[in-house]
Amino acid sequence: MKKQEESRFAHLAKELAEFKAGKSKMKVTTIDPASRERTVHMESYEEMLARHEDKERAAKQFKKARKGLGLSQRQLASALRVNPRTLEGWESSRFPINPTAEVLMRVMSAHPEIKRELVSTK
Repeated sequence: MKKQEESRFAHLAKELAEFKAGKSKMKVTTIDPASRERTVHMESYEEMLARHEDKERAAKQFKKARKGLGLSQRQLASALRVNPRTLEGWESSRFPINPTAEVLMRVMSAHPEIKRELVSTK
């Protein structure tokens, strides 16, 4: 059993090295948050890095916008009617940011009266 595990790990290490060297692609499954539709595609290492950088950039912008509004995560989660853990996931780039939440953030930034109304409503 131990030899079989070592062989499997050696195979996985080889696959990873080939992937990072751009010699192979990895199967990636994504789920659209709105429709829950799954898509499967092959992705290179460079494409994977770019996708993760985009998610991290969006998460940082979202967090910066929240702080610019002077709201805590809990306050914004309440205003957006989402679980605070969901908002944490968006800001840490663990979860894709809900497009509706992004639009509401822009609206609140442009219209302080809407922010006041959303934050004060429970």
